[in-house]
Amino acid sequence: MGTGRHASYEEIDVEFSWNRVPKFVWLIVILAIIVGIIIFVNFNKKEEKEAVPVATSSRETKYEKYTIFGKIKLNNFAVEHSIFDTREEEALEKGVIKLYGGNLNEEGNFCIAGHNYDKIFGKLKELQTGDEFQIIDSQSQESTYQIVDITTVEPTNLDVLKPQENSTQITLITCENYSTQRLIVTAELVV
Repeated sequence: MGTGRHASYEEIDVEFSWNRVPKFVWLIVILAIIVGIIIFVNFNKKEEKEAVPVATSSRETKYEKYTIFGKIKLNNFAVEHSIFDTREEEALEKGVIKLYGGNLNEEGNFCIAGHNYDKIFGKLKELQTGDEFQIIDSQSQESTYQIVDITTVEPTNLDVLKPQENSTQITLITCENYSTQRLIVTAELVV
């Protein structure tokens, strides 16, 4: 026989008492941990979304990774954003992007998309037909556009990208109704 110490029945009972915790308690603990992680991640994302860059010129931005196509100024809300020449989700998280079209301030339909975050396109729903905004192209030429139509469409409706003949348009696009629809603001160049 060895001289080592052996565990008593009481010690074994204590060591395995964790197995006696009901399964629903473990489920509650696991759910609490998951909820905590989700809250933490969303809190961090919210802080990132609030840090939206505003360029001081049409070629300057904190995000040198992206080419700047121009700028949009929504004077009604004191909002000004660089228009990134990319469709990357990372750029869309930081500002507005060129979704479709040729060049700014040229004939056709130049479509600009942005998330409906407060500091990006969150206030588009407050615009009205007749309101105006400015577009500044890469040569620093500023043009004024007047809103001619505001509508809500299904995400699969691509008709909003089609240009009207002999017209210079800007179409602003953002999500609405928990991303189940798109808010479309169509504006034409003021001559």
